[in-house]
Amino acid sequence: MPRKDIDNLRTKIIDLKISDDKAAEIFKALSSQDRLNILKALRPKNMNVKQIAEKTNLPFSTAAAHIRVLEDAGMLMSEIIPAQHGSMKLCTSNVDFINLSFDNEEDIDRDRDISKMNISMPLGSFSRVVNIKPTCGIVSSAASIGMFDDPKSFYLPERLQAQLLWLHSGFIEYRFALPIPSSATIEFLEFSFEACSEAPLYRNPWPSDISLYFNEKLIGIWTSRADLGGRPGRLNPKWWPHTITQYGYLNTWRVDNTGSYINSQIISNTKIDELNLKESDSLVVRIGVSEDAENVGGMNLFGENFGDYPQALELTIAYSLN
Repeated sequence: MPRKDIDNLRTKIIDLKISDDKAAEIFKALSSQDRLNILKALRPKNMNVKQIAEKTNLPFSTAAAHIRVLEDAGMLMSEIIPAQHGSMKLCTSNVDFINLSFDNEEDIDRDRDISKMNISMPLGSFSRVVNIKPTCGIVSSAASIGMFDDPKSFYLPERLQAQLLWLHSGFIEYRFALPIPSSATIEFLEFSFEACSEAPLYRNPWPSDISLYFNEKLIGIWTSRADLGGRPGRLNPKWWPHTITQYGYLNTWRVDNTGSYINSQIISNTKIDELNLKESDSLVVRIGVSEDAENVGGMNLFGENFGDYPQALELTIAYSLN
């Protein structure tokens, strides 16, 4: 896949405001029952254009035209791959949920007074690991790091090159600086990363309760539905076996003065003022699976060169000046 296409990958959660220019394009793409049938057909697996046409009872040319509309709207993505006779276009669904908010002028005016700072943390730049239990491991884009199922490998210097790590239970901890003016008030934090469950090889369903903490305060618990595989992750190196974990879910967590959210859905009542950010020069972020969780199904955590999404761990700090 060309690099420009990788850089334009969308999350499987599309967050829209009614004022967004993109909203009309997405609504237009969803206005056709044939296009809805195509998206439904792609939910269980990837398909080429011929398979989609057969599944939806459409002429090949009609299916291809609908696919172009869905591609332009970001609802699906495709790549040209070798086939028995020449090549074929393989299509993948690119959305699980669409969240629509009806913003107003008051919201827009308030946002103009908020500054935002984005910090990208490499996967291997964790400050410590906590109670990691096998199965576990860590790899770079080029090779394995240390020995699998040995938590000590997580502290090797090569860990700074990590692009994928996994564990059965335990936590990975990162420390983010808060380089904002001392007079500033943090209005909200957003944090996004790609992750999934961890099972032998890969397995669906395979639920796992993945917890996120900010400054030792539980932000929420998200249940990953599966350890995802069956097709190569779009960014994975060629040496990575196709028989094991390939990619994850990309989620965005948010904490503000109303509570904590994941992909715009409320997940807990933890509010921004409970994090004691005024007294801190950094934000400690802890991600993992508790040993006493209801679903102890492990975790895979992906870097910018592994899985489906070309990003590391991304933190957005939104603040206002007093």
